[in-house]
Amino acid sequence: IAVLKRGRDAHRENQSIRVALSSAYARTGLFEAAIRELQPFWEAGQAETGTYSMLGWLYEWTDDHATALVVLSEAYRRSPKDPGVVNNLAYSHLMLGHVEEARAILDSLPKGIEPHVEMIATRGLLHLADGDEAGGVRLYEKAEKMARESGRSDLAKRVRQKLHLELARLAIRQSDWSKAQREIRRGMLLKPAVYPFDRQLQHLLAELSGTR
Repeated sequence: IAVLKRGRDAHRENQSIRVALSSAYARTGLFEAAIRELQPFWEAGQAETGTYSMLGWLYEWTDDHATALVVLSEAYRRSPKDPGVVNNLAYSHLMLGHVEEARAILDSLPKGIEPHVEMIATRGLLHLADGDEAGGVRLYEKAEKMARESGRSDLAKRVRQKLHLELARLAIRQSDWSKAQREIRRGMLLKPAVYPFDRQLQHLLAELSGTR
């Protein structure tokens, strides 16, 4: 962070440095600082594709789904073929329950673009939103395997944790309280070093306790 701040101060308009600094802040849990680095470019209408994508993800991670959708919709209008933008926008739609919108966004990606780990997981989330548990699990496990085989073991762990979180949400929608609790417990046993879903799992557990 210290090195990147020096780079930022020497090159105030360099958005790549700002995105890297924002990412570093986020990795240490300083999400408000991460957003502050990028927000001015968006508000001034000067955001580059990577800035849009990162800022949208930050708003999504901090549960500001509505703002994430605005940011990423703008990014999509500017860069409709960028895989990161497509994935993040589809994910935002899914988190707001917009299943058909998410499907259309994912299907708009040009043929021949190889899906990355996060996009495969988002496809899995789309299947779960459709109630297709088997298809969702299959795609999440495919994403987990791809992450592990590429040497990103922490990402693989995070994908698995996210699967348990989404299976718990699906179980709640189906009023299967015992399964929901079981999936939450399984998710909480996993400990990704970066961007764990512990907060979301704990919130869901508290929510579940209040509805039973």
